[in-house]
Amino acid sequence: MSESNDFMTSAEVAATLKEFDRVLAARLDDIVAPQQQALADPARIGRWRLPEADRDALVRWGLPNSSGGLFDVDFQDAVRTETEFPGEHLYGLVKYHSDARVVAVAGTGAVYMLPPPPMDMEETAEFWSRNPALLAAHRKKNPEFPYQSPSLFNSSVSLFVDAYWRYERASQVLRKLILGADPFDAACVEDIADRLDAFVEWVRSVDPPAAEDGAQWPEITEDW
Repeated sequence: MSESNDFMTSAEVAATLKEFDRVLAARLDDIVAPQQQALADPARIGRWRLPEADRDALVRWGLPNSSGGLFDVDFQDAVRTETEFPGEHLYGLVKYHSDARVVAVAGTGAVYMLPPPPMDMEETAEFWSRNPALLAAHRKKNPEFPYQSPSLFNSSVSLFVDAYWRYERASQVLRKLILGADPFDAACVEDIADRLDAFVEWVRSVDPPAAEDGAQWPEITEDW
C-alpha cells in the first residue's frame, strides 16, 4: 500500500487485477490453497456413483471452505429433498449457512444448487407489508418468490471443483481490491464488474450451460 494514504497506488491496483487474471489462466494445482482445502475420503468417494473424472477431482483437489464464511464443505452420501429430483440420488458437496445446499446427481455428476426452504410468507406478512417495493423486486426477479427452483452449477463435479476453486481465489483478490482501492474511483468499480463478467465468460468457455440465464454462476456474480 502507498505510504501517502490508505489506498492502493495505480500500480498496486494493476498488479491486483493481473493477479485475478492469473487465477483464471493458471493450472488448478497452482491455485489450490492447502489452508482452505477440504479433501474427501477416497474410500467414501470411491463408493459414489459418479463418473471417474468426478471422483478423481474430489479426491485430488477437494473443495475450498469459504474464506468469507458463507459456506462449508459438507460431503454427504445422501441428501434428501421433498419435491425436487424425484427418483434421483443426490450427494452433498457444500452447505451454505442459509441452509442452501450444493449437490451432485448420481450417474450424471451434474451439480445443482438446492435453495433453502422457502420462508413462511404468513409469518413475515408484516415485514412485507412495510416493504412492498422489496417484495415487488423479488417477484420481478422470480415470480414464484419465495419458492426458488434448483439451479445448475456445473455439468459435472470435476468442472464444479475447478470453477469453485477459481471463484474462491478470485473473490479473495476482488475483496482485497475493494478494501484497498479508492472506493470513489469509478474506474476501479468498472474493473471489478469487468472481472466478474470475465469469470462468467471463463465458465462459459469450459461449461456453456453453466453460464446461461438461470444457472447459478451468473446469479452469484450478479449478487457479488
